[in-house]
Parts: sequence; structure tokens; C-alpha cells
Amino acid sequence: ALSDCVAMCDDDNDLGLAAALAHAYVPGCTSESMRAAVRAGGERFTEAEVGGLEGTEALLRRIGDEFGVPA
Repeated sequence: ALSDCVAMCDDDNDLGLAAALAHAYVPGCTSESMRAAVRAGGERFTEAEVGGLEGTEALLRRIGDEFGVPA
């Protein structure tokens, strides 16, 4: 079930998916509506501290660490 899943999301087209997930990782908000969802979603979202490829890489490492997947 989606409610047991996590994914990386960043834009309007991901909002429906993010709402259905257990957790959404956001490498960078590319729209104001995603920013609002992250603010309103609290602990259901994790936003990267840096943007771009570095943010994506940092979140992939974090997801691996949180789920016990070796790098």
C-alpha cells in the first residue's frame, strides 16, 4: 500500500503521491504549492538542506541510512 511507502517528490505533479505516502523526501521545492505542502505536512516531509543534485544525493543517503540500505 502507498501508505507504507516513501518517495522523493519536488513539484505539483507529485502532490497527490506525497499525500498518499507514509513519508515524502523533498530534494528541493520547485513550486509554491509544494513549499506549502511541506510546511503544512510537518513530519511527513523531509526537505533537503541544500538544493540541486547535492540535495538529491543527501536524501538518497539519508533514506539508505534510515532503511538500512548500504551505500
